[in-house]
Amino acid sequence: MSKQKEILPKVIELISGSDYHCGIILGGSVSNDREHQDSDIDLQIIVQTGTRIDDYVCIKDGYIIQKELDGVLLDLCYWPVSVLEEGIESSNACKFYLLTQGKIIYDPKGIAAHWRARISDYFDKHQEIKASWERKATEYLDYKKDPNGIPEPLKWNFFANELARKIRGTQ
Repeated sequence: MSKQKEILPKVIELISGSDYHCGIILGGSVSNDREHQDSDIDLQIIVQTGTRIDDYVCIKDGYIIQKELDGVLLDLCYWPVSVLEEGIESSNACKFYLLTQGKIIYDPKGIAAHWRARISDYFDKHQEIKASWERKATEYLDYKKDPNGIPEPLKWNFFANELARKIRGTQ
């Protein structure tokens, strides 16, 4: 078993604490059993709006924290429910694609399953947006296999925001 998978229970416990109203989705190489010695752990965490995280109240989208635990880098991306709701209602949920991927690893109240289903419905209705994300994911995985293939790493947030502008016609 990899060190990433060994520490997952500890990571879940640290994130969830006594908050049973969050949902945690494991992404990246660890979710697909492709991790290597230096792999990080990528987590998408859905929280109630106003949840306090490291002295920060989570009210805006994609609040990202990087931490290290037992020598493993953790990429933690927090998504407040209000942001997800607003994105779906305004047909601007394209940046939530990563929430449809990976494995739900903690979800005692069903919050991750609920939002995954709603966001998946959005992408089912917007196949062109889904196809754009899938192309970008393929490019990214190709980049990771051959770092010389693309001059610099792809930036997921930049791509999501650019795609959202194109959808709204505000290039």
